[in-house]
Amino acid sequence: MAPQSSGQWNLTQFIETLNFFGEIPLLGNIRWLQQMFDSFAIVSAASFPDPVKAGKILIVGAATFWGQSIAKILHQQGYTLTFWLESSSQQNLPEYLPGEFVTELSPEMLNGVSAIFICDTDLDSIEQWTQRFSSLASSAEVTYPLFDFRQPSAEMKMKSIWGALDDVVMGGVSSGGLTQGNGAAAFSGNVSTANSGGFSSVRTRDFDPPFDLKDWQGICLTLQGDGQRYKFILRDRQGWDSVAYCRSFDTVSQQETTVHIPFASLRPTFRAKTVNDAAPFDPSRVYSFQIMLSKFEYDRALNPHFEAGSFELKIKNIDVYASPKALNIFNLGPQPHLQSVQFDIEPAALHHVNTSETTPEAAITICSTRDVRQGLSSAW
Repeated sequence: MAPQSSGQWNLTQFIETLNFFGEIPLLGNIRWLQQMFDSFAIVSAASFPDPVKAGKILIVGAATFWGQSIAKILHQQGYTLTFWLESSSQQNLPEYLPGEFVTELSPEMLNGVSAIFICDTDLDSIEQWTQRFSSLASSAEVTYPLFDFRQPSAEMKMKSIWGALDDVVMGGVSSGGLTQGNGAAAFSGNVSTANSGGFSSVRTRDFDPPFDLKDWQGICLTLQGDGQRYKFILRDRQGWDSVAYCRSFDTVSQQETTVHIPFASLRPTFRAKTVNDAAPFDPSRVYSFQIMLSKFEYDRALNPHFEAGSFELKIKNIDVYASPKALNIFNLGPQPHLQSVQFDIEPAALHHVNTSETTPEAAITICSTRDVRQGLSSAW
């Protein structure tokens, strides 16, 4: 670790922080001053698809008429497609199918899959297919990027959204920041406990309008740490000093890991003190994101994995995630005597659509209303 700072408070750093966020502690908004110096910026949250739309659709039977017809319709509707192929069926494929191909069943194959279509498959194999997919379904997860720092093009956007917020605003001398390079954003700097300080963080400007993430379960971060404990912080209200919803997470030095932060696990705090009467976090209005290293945990308890001095946390991406309550499998075939859910195998539900009495377009509409388990959303 690098030596601690000398204890000299940095006025320039303080002014830069206030100018970036447009707030003065205890006094409030100074955006009029930002506008005077042409440093005012409005950042708007991107509209987010629901988890089903963000997920992939897996199609079995891509060489059949129904498989190709369903693929064409779903592709036109904006879905991402994956095709499972047996080696013997590859020679019967059309020249172009809009998606990726897989030939082996594995838990990784179902990552990001929100529904499965089995097209023109022999009736005797339907239960077998359902059992095979069901055994893999518990690991399925749909993710969607909030901030992807892996591409060099992310640097300009990152600089306009993320700013340093250190204990300098309270008289401390710590300093940190976010820099992009080598496929990640590095949150790094030096934390000093001088002048009663002891934290460094990076935070986004308030998004206006905010992110609406109510259809998702939480945040997942892919990162590489330095062995210290950090905090991830969200706010569902505008303002410098609104309630901060926190979750601490540990890192292993030089080891990449994925950290899941369910919205339901967030702790409401105000200046590191738990707010017991605060409402649960509202993911339908996410105004800001923050990552912090602090010597304090919560309610005056010390961070057990904190060391003053230099630090570095490399962040590849920050995503939202959702896991299905059940994997919906749709069997499209000419078996008129089958109805709705034929096999009930946790955590999958099989739905049958009689293709002898409908069209591909109508079949898609039927499938979208048959989520008997209320999986990722009301439609699939």
